Amino acid sequence: MCDAAFEVPRKLPMCICYHGGSCIRGSNGTYICHCKEGYYGVDCSLMTSRGLLSALRSTKVTAITVPIVLLLIMGA
Repeated sequence: MCDAAFEVPRKLPMCICYHGGSCIRGSNGTYICHCKEGYYGVDCSLMTSRGLLSALRSTKVTAITVPIVLLLIMGA
């Protein structure tokens, strides 16, 4: 008895992309990461200087806003 519709599932190759990167299959069957803006590298784990500046800006806003809110709550 032959079951031609049966297919053994193949194990998918590992493709880990960080910071929201996407896995894309290359022409030779390997997978590469397509990184979002602000990141680069084989697995999108490295941050560009533009991405770093953006992260620092948002950190500064949080560092200033949180203490002010806490002071307002404590003073009330």
